Amino acid sequence: MYFVGINIGIDKTTVSRSPGYNGAAVSQIALKNVRRPEVKSIDTAICKNDGEWSLGSIWYNVINNFFGCPWKMTVKESEPMREFANLIFNAILQHDSDLFYNQTSKEKNFVLGITIPSDWVRYSLDAEQQYINFFKYECGLPVDCCMSRSNAIYNSREFNINDSVLIIDIESGTIDFSTYVKSKCVQACCWGGNVGTQKIVDILITRIQYGNNAQNLRKLKEFRNSKGLHGDVLAVLSLFVQVQVETYFIEKHGAFVLLIPYIELTQSWPGAPWDLCIEFAASREEFNEIIAEYITSVNNTFVNAKIKLNQNGIAPNKVILSGNTAGVISIREYVWQVFDVRPNINCECEFDASSGISVWMSNNYKHQNIRERVCAVPNPSITLVIDVDWIGLNF
Repeated sequence: MYFVGINIGIDKTTVSRSPGYNGAAVSQIALKNVRRPEVKSIDTAICKNDGEWSLGSIWYNVINNFFGCPWKMTVKESEPMREFANLIFNAILQHDSDLFYNQTSKEKNFVLGITIPSDWVRYSLDAEQQYINFFKYECGLPVDCCMSRSNAIYNSREFNINDSVLIIDIESGTIDFSTYVKSKCVQACCWGGNVGTQKIVDILITRIQYGNNAQNLRKLKEFRNSKGLHGDVLAVLSLFVQVQVETYFIEKHGAFVLLIPYIELTQSWPGAPWDLCIEFAASREEFNEIIAEYITSVNNTFVNAKIKLNQNGIAPNKVILSGNTAGVISIREYVWQVFDVRPNINCECEFDASSGISVWMSNNYKHQNIRERVCAVPNPSITLVIDVDWIGLNF
């Protein structure tokens, strides 16, 4: 039996399984990433071309920023999210030959878990169950359980019983803080801050729209509208910028350089302005100046977090940095400075959530009676919702 965990984030989607490949406790399932084949995660983006949905590899016709609480959406608004979920599930089966699923009989050799944004759980008592219902009944996926993203990240590591753990989860939309003392989640010290890395992308998008790019973007928008392409041109452009920002930080480039020829943003239609491109460049010093205000706001968020923990008598001896930009040196160093604890960063930290739920399911559900699993969750502070239909599974 395999335990598969899916983490659909605002900007990235990851999938892990336990047991992993070649005897590993957990491994990442590499989904198709046309732009960066060496990367196992994919962008949370989808495109529609000639009536057919596909994962967001066709940049000129992409739709992103569709991820949200599905129970707060209309059927039409949730369509991209439903289609994306089905494409991800099909990609999992396509890229991992060990997994089996019979669409007709529903027979399978794996348990499927999915993470949910932590702040959704804080503000809605039945959020996990509603999330399961969406994927199970509206998307038609065999989802068995749901866990908050912060709890999943916590379970991606091993801690001593007396550890005080602060998890800092950096995503595009927010920086999420979760605190665990003696293996129990301290709800009073769990919150989110609206200072995610999308702020950097937004700042750069604003800069990019000046100069020659302003006229080029206007021509691009007119051409895309004439062809009925989906997605706002700036939303499409933001994906390119997001990828370049990640590459700049992770690979420690000496300068930030963005060069996007129109062929990347349009189809091969007659009349497309092939001679135009979107370009922007800044030295490391110039780039640091551009994002200085953002870095200051992030640093202030960490200082406020330290104050809040002090007020609750908590001094974490373990700090976990997670998310696709957790490895940014300036953020890592400032966390170390504020909390006086060297942050722990997984080499594949964007997989923390999907790996965490996979390992947790594997460790806690094997060789036990399913009814005991529902009634005797080892850590009562960790919320896990299990769909009742799972009771019929054989392990």
